[in-house]
Amino acid sequence: MGTDWTEGHVANGFESYDDTLGQLLGYPYVYKALGLSNSAAGSGLDYGCGPGKVAVRFAKASQKHFYAVDESSRMIDMARSAHAHPLVSYRLIQNDDLPFVPNNALQGAMLCFVILNLGQRIKGILDKIYKKLGPGAPRVILDTNPITTGLRFTTFQSGLRKRCADGDKRPAWLFLPDGKALELTGYFWSRAAHINMFEESGYEDINLMPPTLADLPAAPLRTIGLYSGIRLEDTTEWSHPPFPSHQRAQTKLGHGLKCNTRLKMGK
Repeated sequence: MGTDWTEGHVANGFESYDDTLGQLLGYPYVYKALGLSNSAAGSGLDYGCGPGKVAVRFAKASQKHFYAVDESSRMIDMARSAHAHPLVSYRLIQNDDLPFVPNNALQGAMLCFVILNLGQRIKGILDKIYKKLGPGAPRVILDTNPITTGLRFTTFQSGLRKRCADGDKRPAWLFLPDGKALELTGYFWSRAAHINMFEESGYEDINLMPPTLADLPAAPLRTIGLYSGIRLEDTTEWSHPPFPSHQRAQTKLGHGLKCNTRLKMGK
């Protein structure tokens, strides 16, 4: 078992976590890969939405409807209370099923920091989401970078500096604004395992690319509260990519056919 996301202290800690790093080096790439800046009609899916912060940001920015789903009733209750929005439909799911989403209906789907919390359920979830994607619709995954396991970034650390095998349990820590650390338990998946998950589901053409703070303009970064009083060049995220950025899988003409996948990961 990984982290129990129905526990109050876990949900509250995750809601209070400063996700500036994700906003800098993760979510912008997800937004672009989903093609949310286009004017095409349709709904998106945020699978494992947690407290709903990302779904609301994307809905506001794109003016598109999002299904935001999670298997934690506490997370869904928190999302509906703290991040309600007319363009976001929060739904509690069971057994990874999405019966309320018509097949071939989604313009895109994202899974942000979900894969690392799952064991062998991953392929079944990816298959179920695939059935809901419309022709040409991308699926995007944002996760922590497996090759930076054990490195301490400004707001989090995934695992310890020791060798891990695919599927091994791995601790993680979110460093909260109040100075405390929220400890979580997830799973380690290597770059090769991520690629195999896609290939087994019928995806191909996988590319690996990493983002770091050094890739962004330094002047605006120095105005961000998270880096107040910190030399940017001394942070781990300046030279080490904290996230694989995104894995982008795009459907072709219909289901059952192979898809193009673009996977951004660490060096």
